[in-house]
Formats: sequence, C-alpha cells, structure tokens
Amino acid sequence: MQLLRDYINHFTKLNDEEWQELSSLFEEVKYKKGEHIYGDSEISESLYFITEGIVRSYKLEEDGRDFTWTFYCLNMDTLNHRMLMDIAVVDYVSFT
Repeated sequence: MQLLRDYINHFTKLNDEEWQELSSLFEEVKYKKGEHIYGDSEISESLYFITEGIVRSYKLEEDGRDFTWTFYCLNMDTLNHRMLMDIAVVDYVSFT
C-alpha cells in the first residue's frame, strides 16, 4: 500500500487519518502469471494499480490468435505494441 500512498502524494498530501479512510477502499489482489484479470466480454468495474510484474492486454482474433493491445507495469508509462517494435528495431540496428 505504500506505493499507492506515494503515488497519491504526487497529487495531494494526505495525513494519516485521511490515508486510513482512503486506503480502506482498496483491496490488494495478487494474480499468478497467465491468470486472467477479466475476460473479453466482461466490463471491469475496478481500477488497478500495478505494484509488481507486467500486465498484457490482448484480444483474441476469430482464428484463435491473440493480438497484444498494450503492456502495463510499475513505474513506467504505458508501452504500446508500436513502441516496443520501435525499440526492437533500434536495438537490432545498434547491434549489427
């Protein structure tokens, strides 16, 4: 929860009493690698803060293949697929 408090402190400083009240609204949930947070036809009613690991958002195509939409991780701006491809191209060029 300290990561969440640090994040919120970027926007507004909360005293301990305010933090206790706010933090009571949150629940820490851990997911295992490969576990789904919610499905394609479901609508998420939650807000997620990533404290560890990487989350991949993807969509299943009609032919069964999956299409990666984006990645999310801690302390990092959202990386979209195009940005990752640009990184791969730059790395490939710089090492050849």
